[in-house]
Amino acid sequence: MPAFEKMAHDCIESLPELMLLDFAERPFQRKEFLKVNPTKVDPWKSIMTHNTPGHMKAGAPVLLAQGTADTTVAFDVTKRFGEHLCKQGTRVSFLKLPGVTHSFVARDSAPAALSWMTARFRGAKAPSNCE
Repeated sequence: MPAFEKMAHDCIESLPELMLLDFAERPFQRKEFLKVNPTKVDPWKSIMTHNTPGHMKAGAPVLLAQGTADTTVAFDVTKRFGEHLCKQGTRVSFLKLPGVTHSFVARDSAPAALSWMTARFRGAKAPSNCE
């Protein structure tokens, strides 16, 4: 499936790249793409449940970066996930990116993420926004 292969190998770093990906996704936007809802039918339902983050302790500090303009993953969903990790005893650094959409959160958070990871490798204790 050419559209799937293109999407699987693209890295979005600019608005023109986002527009090209949007064009490549169009075959997936047809109403009949999936015959059943995978969240309701096994084995997909079980696989997604098993792969949902938060069932087990993270085992390491976590950096969460979330754009406030993300319409793919709602800000509150990521916030609740971070709060769940905090309740499990995980040190969580939450990076809120005002006005950033889902397509650009990785790019826009990269400098902070690299700095955060570098500090961990140097042995510095992870900062935490947990209350």
